[in-house]
Amino acid sequence: SVLSLAQTIYPYFPVALLIKDPFRSDLRIAKVRQPKLFIHGRRDPIIPLSSGEALYEIASKPKQMLIYDGSGHNDLWDAPMVDDIIRFVERFNHA
Repeated sequence: SVLSLAQTIYPYFPVALLIKDPFRSDLRIAKVRQPKLFIHGRRDPIIPLSSGEALYEIASKPKQMLIYDGSGHNDLWDAPMVDDIIRFVERFNHA
């Protein structure tokens, strides 16, 4: 969640009082029944990989996680991500 991330970055600041929507993806992801593709850069300086992995763990199947070793947060397009997304979508395309 945004709240969890903010509390990690600013542990001594009352961030909960400032965040209008804590974006509790940890509570919402379990309700998603569609196939889920999690994409994360191992060098992401904004969202820790551990947060992405934690969200992946609580998500229901079907799911897949792709971690790009050389990527951060905004340079994932430099990875083979587009082809990986296409392959994921094709696996679940029932048209």
